[in-house]
Amino acid sequence: MKQKISAIVYKIKDGKPYYFVGKVPDSSIWKYVTGKVEKGEKPFEAARREIGEELGIYEFRNFFSLRKSFVFESGHEKIREYIFAQEIPKTKIKLEKREFSQYKFLPLEKAQELVYFDSHKRCLRLVDMALKEQNYPKIFVISGPSGSGKGSVLAGVLKRVRNIKRVKTLMTRQPLRKDDKAGRQRVSVKEFFNLDCAGKLIEKNFYAGYWYGTPADSIEKIIESGKNAILEIDLNGMKALKKKYSNVVSIFLKANFEDLRKRIKSRGGCTEEEIQKRLSIAKKEIAESKICDYIILNKQGQLDKAIDQVIKIIKREK
Repeated sequence: MKQKISAIVYKIKDGKPYYFVGKVPDSSIWKYVTGKVEKGEKPFEAARREIGEELGIYEFRNFFSLRKSFVFESGHEKIREYIFAQEIPKTKIKLEKREFSQYKFLPLEKAQELVYFDSHKRCLRLVDMALKEQNYPKIFVISGPSGSGKGSVLAGVLKRVRNIKRVKTLMTRQPLRKDDKAGRQRVSVKEFFNLDCAGKLIEKNFYAGYWYGTPADSIEKIIESGKNAILEIDLNGMKALKKKYSNVVSIFLKANFEDLRKRIKSRGGCTEEEIQKRLSIAKKEIAESKICDYIILNKQGQLDKAIDQVIKIIKREK
């Protein structure tokens, strides 16, 4: 069975979605981006490719698919159609003139009036409903001071929640240490800054003598596949993600200072001076934690309770 995609591109203005509709050259037909799935391509790859080729847009603030596909007949063959939606940043559209001669961004009702095909009217409505219900993959960010239990909570969530995948982040520390966490890929300082100079890092942070960063593609590949993404980064990283993506949910883990001290000390490898430095940073982070969507207290000996609270947030946001 042949496969095709429909890609509904939109912008958010004053909190409301405005949908792209383009006019077919030498025709009165208005439609959105469509195309076929090439051999060896996944449907979401075809959607991203077609948007890039037809509109010149390769970045997104949100990207999701409707949770169902449609099958229709064309001539003597059946075709399966997948529907995707992509929120784009404020950037200039570069039309492929063979596909569209002009375009508009319109609210739902006006976009439905203008598009020619009934199937396009229906899919616009379905995407609009998904946006209102926030029925699309999220990027869950867990932040918190050193010793707050971010890694333990994240590991517990991954064991119990389906359809969520950990984002791999980068770090420049090479020797293994007792407190090194899963989900981090070690790279050299040169490799790190090559990626940064190429614009491939969403955020970066220098902490305790080492660089940490998050590659854009490590998040976007998860979101494109229809899964939720989860990662742990500091508050500056979280703010960078919220600036780039519109589907970020931020969770801050905090603990009292005595618990933080005990946990940092139990890891080993830190001098008293380093512990004090981390606690000083923790004080500033906790003071700034109000910018997060959720705040959870991870008390000593109550790890399962903290994990339960994060899972409740994930289920609520899904």
